[in-house]
Amino acid sequence: QALYERHKLLTYPRSDCRYLPVEHFADRSAVIDALANNCPSLSQAAQDADQTLKSAAWNNSKVEAHHAIIPTARTMDTSKLSQAERNVYELVARQYLAQFYPAQEYSDSQIDLEIAGGLFIARARASLKPGWKALFPAKNEEAKGEAALNTSLPGLKKGDVCLCEKGE
Repeated sequence: QALYERHKLLTYPRSDCRYLPVEHFADRSAVIDALANNCPSLSQAAQDADQTLKSAAWNNSKVEAHHAIIPTARTMDTSKLSQAERNVYELVARQYLAQFYPAQEYSDSQIDLEIAGGLFIARARASLKPGWKALFPAKNEEAKGEAALNTSLPGLKKGDVCLCEKGE
């Protein structure tokens, strides 16, 4: 609430809408410049943002009474904010920047193995290009259980015979 009322760094905070008016797209450069200034940890991410990208978040038909919470174009010395305010600001800024990054590209693979009459499935996901996920620390992926999937599988083709050394 203070980031909105006192510091004027965020838009209206009592919104659960996830969409933005198309007209706000024109303000993106000023907002990105401000968040780069206000949040030094995101300055490189702001510089790398592709401001020509227009995500599905920009959609007038899905904006309700209030649009999604985003950073404003106001700059200030954020060292004057409390740690909690800095954390919230960075979360909102990071989500806003994600709108200017491409989709993550990855490759999924799966091996289905029949062992002693049972079907066993091994899956792997390899990241090809991080896209917007580059904005989010790896520890968040581990918390969601995605780290276990970020592996590779051996190259096999249908009909290959494998030796099962141990089953658990």
